[in-house]
Amino acid sequence: MIRRLASRGADWRLEYRGGSRRAMAYADDLLRDYPDRVLVSASDTDPRPDLAELLAHAPRGVAVYCCGPAPLMDAVAAAMPAACPHGRLHLERFAAAARSGAGSDTPFEAELARSGRIVAVPPGTSLLTALQEVGPTLDFSCEDGVCGGCATPVLDGASATTATPGSRTCTTAMCCATRTRA
Repeated sequence: MIRRLASRGADWRLEYRGGSRRAMAYADDLLRDYPDRVLVSASDTDPRPDLAELLAHAPRGVAVYCCGPAPLMDAVAAAMPAACPHGRLHLERFAAAARSGAGSDTPFEAELARSGRIVAVPPGTSLLTALQEVGPTLDFSCEDGVCGGCATPVLDGASATTATPGSRTCTTAMCCATRTRA
């Protein structure tokens, strides 16, 4: 993304924060290639940046991209409305956000449309786990509902990973994190 922005002459800035400088991938390369646009700070040597101040000085129409641990992303999201109402926030999570009302833990059945086979999904078990136990090969990676590797069309019913409360319409389920909506 940075190379593309730089090649287009876009105005951008990177605030790169990590636990220790040694563990921060590409930090030296970024500083070498973009010394005027990259600020690298490590929590073991540098004070925590003031998120509200960073956001308040962002230009009008800014797109703020944030990835990292959930507390950081939550803090940026909380600061945006007051500090940067003129910007748009994009969060990239590497783990699923906590789900409120993520579905009941009651057993349910899933019908495999092509074979007509009925798969029982017991309490405490994801749809992916139940499917893997009966043999279908379904791609998956993160097992947290984030990567989309196990995305599967929902033909009928409602899953907690796809339907909003009260909705019965859904098109895709992340099988690794799916429970039925009670």
